[in-house]
Amino acid sequence: MACSRYGAIHAINAQNKAVAERDGMRTYEYNPEVMWENYLKLNAMAEWEGATLQSSLDQMVELSLITGYTRIRSQEDMKASLLAFKPILTGSQNGDWSYVRDYKSYRLRSDGRIVGHIFCIVGFDGSGWVALNSYGPANGVFHIPYELTDSLFSRYSMSDSRDAHLFA
Repeated sequence: MACSRYGAIHAINAQNKAVAERDGMRTYEYNPEVMWENYLKLNAMAEWEGATLQSSLDQMVELSLITGYTRIRSQEDMKASLLAFKPILTGSQNGDWSYVRDYKSYRLRSDGRIVGHIFCIVGFDGSGWVALNSYGPANGVFHIPYELTDSLFSRYSMSDSRDAHLFA
């Protein structure tokens, strides 16, 4: 599932943009398709091995896309991570992805089918989380109500070494 890598690259781009805007600097955006293709050149088995959330994070550390990750459990810790410009990689196996695509709002499936997908949480507001789908900002930003937080997979805060000096 390339969605985990695509989602993470989009989240890193969102993080870099937020920090650059805060500091009045220019930002660089990584192309997730190029990054994925470069990864496949180094690890041809990735295409058919499948990708769990944690193995994707391990592979991103190995490639120095991120320096590390930390599992976070509470909504308070999620907010603290986002305030530190550290996006959260997560996903769901029971989201209604057609609804998300059409209405930009997360809801649970009503048909009982399991359809797993990975995405990043990049912000929050008064009513829920702002998530970035692996398809990118053009059609991938959606809202997750706080009350559905527990329906998400394990949540991992990502650290990016290239920007570590900005978080001190």
